[in-house]
Amino acid sequence: MVLVPRFLCLILPLLIVLPLCAKTTPKFASVTISPCTAYQSPPPQIPGHLQTACLTLARLIEQAYGLYADGIRTDLSPTTVEDGPSWLRTDFYKIDAQAPGQTHAMMNGPMWQALLEDRFRLRVHHDSAQVPVYALTAVKNAVKLLPVFQGTCPSEETCAQPDHFTADSFDLDGATMLDLCRFLGPLLDRPVLDQTGINGRFVLHLDVPTAVLRSHASPALTTALQSALHKLGLSLQPTDGPRPFIAVDSVARP
Repeated sequence: MVLVPRFLCLILPLLIVLPLCAKTTPKFASVTISPCTAYQSPPPQIPGHLQTACLTLARLIEQAYGLYADGIRTDLSPTTVEDGPSWLRTDFYKIDAQAPGQTHAMMNGPMWQALLEDRFRLRVHHDSAQVPVYALTAVKNAVKLLPVFQGTCPSEETCAQPDHFTADSFDLDGATMLDLCRFLGPLLDRPVLDQTGINGRFVLHLDVPTAVLRSHASPALTTALQSALHKLGLSLQPTDGPRPFIAVDSVARP
């Protein structure tokens, strides 16, 4: 008779059950990858069907491993892609994939990662570096924010989108402070980190002329944004902080 140690009797059932409980990522039922030449807007999305705009692989990686990394839309600052071959940022692709019954965020995140890892043989790892940033802070006793009630935005995709443009201003409807940081970062010469401690969604009216808004990372735009934020009781403070990025270890054309 073979004697089994008591501790094995306790853990063997777990070893048998755990593989059955392991979480697996759903796969797309069909995928078509087509080279294209320049940015094109995506067609209207329908449930269970994901059609991308004509984008570089770097942009597709940023979306899959950043905005929708865990299968839900996050409020993290944009995650950039580092390293990898130059064609990551020059070759454009348009992808049409179908997964009946899956959510938009799941298709854009975990399922998208699996697709990129399979079809582009992509391997990445997450890292960060200390870089110059702006800290978005709240000016004590000066915050003037107009709250937005729950349900104002039909979906998270429609919140925090620039709207109501005039020659001298525009609004961000239903924006969180992290949404505001996400919006400001690409306009300025460095990332923006939320240090306001303010929760909730707001209508943010920004007195920035449209012509100045187009002057990417210019001193005039920085000054205009600083002034507009000051009217809301917010401030941008230059400092150093962590910038997350995705390092590409290996990749190949499909």
